[in-house]
Amino acid sequence: MNRPSQPTLTPATLAWVRSLAAQHGVTEHHIIDSCNKEYKGGAEEAKRRADMTQEVINDYRTSTRFAPPPLVAGSKPSPGEKVIITRVSDTASLRIWGDMYHDRGMFAFDFVDNWGRYIKTSPGTKIFADRPDSGCEILSLEERLAKNHPHASQVVDYDPEWETYLVVERTRMCVVQPGYPDFYITIPSWRPRGSTCAIISEYW
Repeated sequence: MNRPSQPTLTPATLAWVRSLAAQHGVTEHHIIDSCNKEYKGGAEEAKRRADMTQEVINDYRTSTRFAPPPLVAGSKPSPGEKVIITRVSDTASLRIWGDMYHDRGMFAFDFVDNWGRYIKTSPGTKIFADRPDSGCEILSLEERLAKNHPHASQVVDYDPEWETYLVVERTRMCVVQPGYPDFYITIPSWRPRGSTCAIISEYW
């Protein structure tokens, strides 16, 4: 049986697909199929979202608050800001917020303990866009910045529990944790400023 024809990709998107395939040891078709299943616009839409995230990363690299001391990557909810919390294990919950990212159509999230205190992602925990075999792991801002900024190691010295993630609205994620079933959750989408839709989470 012939494979269904794939839409023509722009050179930039094709290069992005090839880079992902090489990075994760999968075929280009695997990346394209994963994008088609997740996004109506397929790989082009996935590339657009990745570019949006990278734009925010670049903002942090050049931000004046990303200069020591102290060095802090990411952010935490402002006092009184609306947050959404959903439990992912016996000792941790996922906390989602995003007022400062509203205009970019994005949300931030981190992990908190049973007392609502932010904590670093537990060892062995990985987060993927869509599902574990998608090849698209979601890294925290700190992880991504540490690979590109000469002073990033000072984040750990400043606050070892500080870690923040940033994702585009409506992203479906899978949290993989040792000793727990995979946890699927869909990031909200923005309604008029100041409110979010209900969050959807499920164990599979």
